[in-house]
Amino acid sequence: MMSAGEGAQISGCLLQYHETDWEFARRLASHFETDIYADCYYRGIELHLGEPKAGFISKITSNEYSVIKNNESPCNYLVKLREIHNVGEWVNLNGIDLWIAEAWTKLEGNELYHTYRLVNKGGMARDKKYNEKCTGASLTGVVTAVEKDKVQVELEQDENKAKAGRRWFDYATPYSTPDGTGWYCMPEAGDKIRLCIPTEDESGAYVVSSVHVESSNGSERKNPDYKSIMNKQGKEILLTPKSLIMTNNAGMSIEILDEEGIRIISDKNIAIEAADSVEITSANSKLELYAKDNILLKQGNIQMNMDGEMRFYGARLNLN
Repeated sequence: MMSAGEGAQISGCLLQYHETDWEFARRLASHFETDIYADCYYRGIELHLGEPKAGFISKITSNEYSVIKNNESPCNYLVKLREIHNVGEWVNLNGIDLWIAEAWTKLEGNELYHTYRLVNKGGMARDKKYNEKCTGASLTGVVTAVEKDKVQVELEQDENKAKAGRRWFDYATPYSTPDGTGWYCMPEAGDKIRLCIPTEDESGAYVVSSVHVESSNGSERKNPDYKSIMNKQGKEILLTPKSLIMTNNAGMSIEILDEEGIRIISDKNIAIEAADSVEITSANSKLELYAKDNILLKQGNIQMNMDGEMRFYGARLNLN
């Protein structure tokens, strides 16, 4: 039963990691500054998230109790009784309304005694609990969706197989600044990643990197001297010890080769356009143009056409 947090949602990631269901439930309750309370009056098992809403106040009359007060905690009353009361129960001690924060039970001789710590309503507030075992954890997951600089992740170890187990996380890049400068290269749906939890607060978890899996292309990722950036469509920038290659792996490439020079290859058109001059110069050798059907040079109304024959067109031609 819920007497606190009913209908509320907890923002951010909440992860049960190496903790029992009871520990996790109490940590969940601490988000609402309360705890889990058991009802010993009920036949069976009854748990409350938050102090039980009793329809009556149990009256306690006792002249034997201790009062503990310091600057860091509210006033505490310790009273020893034979009567049974629930932790979280609202009681009245000698005319003072209090709540039972803790209880200890001990058998003394043949009698069972219960010691209760009583506090005012403010003393029932619980500090937010964290799972220290989360600190430094790294979990493997799969990207299910990508949007801007965030990725939706489904953890492989997640027992929650429904969509509720898919969460959005920030994706860490090698370099990023608030003004947009930096490295933007997001993983894609289906990629394996690692979710890093740097502190005990799992709401600060983020995705740090993709995980290498065996490639279906046997030639990929075999030579550590080769550095490659490639998307799933095959567009690639490849850096080798002696070359820089930009290619679509489908008939087009620009290659910068240390020993040969620059090579531009295309199975379609190549267009070079400039607002000002375009200069092609061979300082120490020759300039060669090859074409199967035609070479056409044109400037204004002047043109030279080579299509098996050489023809010149212009208002005036000077031949020397």
